[in-house]
Amino acid sequence: MKLFIQAMFKYNVVVYSGLGLFFILAGQQSFANALGLSIAFFFNLLLSPLLILAITRWMDEEIKFLSYLIIFATVSTVVSMMMTVFFPLWIEGVERYLPLIAVSGILQYRSELIQSETKVKEVLLENIGTALGFVLIILPFAIVSEILGTGGLRLPSLTDGETMIFSFSWIPTDFQLGIFTGPYGYLGSLLLVGLGLSLIKYIQIKRGKAR
Repeated sequence: MKLFIQAMFKYNVVVYSGLGLFFILAGQQSFANALGLSIAFFFNLLLSPLLILAITRWMDEEIKFLSYLIIFATVSTVVSMMMTVFFPLWIEGVERYLPLIAVSGILQYRSELIQSETKVKEVLLENIGTALGFVLIILPFAIVSEILGTGGLRLPSLTDGETMIFSFSWIPTDFQLGIFTGPYGYLGSLLLVGLGLSLIKYIQIKRGKAR
């Protein structure tokens, strides 16, 4: 459980190392997009290291990096295809980012920690913790961005864009911030992510000094 908590909070891959920031920005403007990217990221991070663990004892050092890339690319492609089939509306507009999970650096970072004697349970705990840590970053930012940009929050059903799982509206049109939506939405996303991660880092530093 300690491995799980550390991977999720203390060594969160986004806050601790800055890896995967472009996924955070990609999913910022829509809660549905953030949820879709989170699901794709979770399965990539869960399956790739397990495959590496299964064959790492037979890997030569000379071909290890190339083997990693092949595994990452294969898993990423399969997951992207599955997301397109089962979650088409949740990844609408961000499909092009799904294959990039293979080269985000997070998979490489996690895979380098795997040794032939590593236990499957440890790999599962750490990588599930890492994936959930990513989700804890991307979803709150996406929720805030969508509320500020559109005045509410909506989540379409998996296949029918006219049907909503839920839909709320709180902020009148006159008070919505255009910087969080439309063609300039990434500017608002970048600003929000920068402020949010700075605040998290500040809290971590203050807690470290307090101890």
